[in-house]
Amino acid sequence: MNKKKNIYSQIHKIFDTDKKKDFKIITDRVRNIFPSSNYACVAPFANWLPKEWPTESYLKICESLFNHGIAKIYILGSETESTRFNIFQSNFGNKVINRCGKQHILNDYGLLQKSRIFIGNDSAMMHMAALSKTPTIGLFGPTNDKIYFPEIFDHCHLVRSSESYESLISQTQNFTLNNCLMNDVSYNQVENKIFKIINDQNF
Repeated sequence: MNKKKNIYSQIHKIFDTDKKKDFKIITDRVRNIFPSSNYACVAPFANWLPKEWPTESYLKICESLFNHGIAKIYILGSETESTRFNIFQSNFGNKVINRCGKQHILNDYGLLQKSRIFIGNDSAMMHMAALSKTPTIGLFGPTNDKIYFPEIFDHCHLVRSSESYESLISQTQNFTLNNCLMNDVSYNQVENKIFKIINDQNF
């Protein structure tokens, strides 16, 4: 794989060839488990703190999703991130559901397929959302959206920090920095994209 080219332009044709056949059983199972699709999926965590949008911003986004009529929000992440779910539960109670490492990853893929929208950092969950064809808002800062954002899909929407990737990555001290570099990712841009996606849906 050419590391200087967008990964999606290189792998999509290979992945898409067998996707419907390979994941049909997962999709059918999820249809039975989640008969209603009036929910959103949010992945507020990442494997590197500098590329995480602040939790406070995700809490505001969850509130906005509920105000737009979303009934439930599934918080996605790894098993080690599950302990960080508490702040979402304390704010929204049983309207948010902890899916951090709770199911097989293919079950999460099926969950994403029926979701009305996904919002998350540049992470494995964002890539899975893109491949599931759910409307995806990917948030980027100190990672290279020219390489990792799923630009070949019309259902994917990029919001990145106003500061460039090159500028941000120069501050990471060879990736040893452990501070958030996503503070200037615009909440208003994310909210505007949510508004358009939700309102364009015939739900």
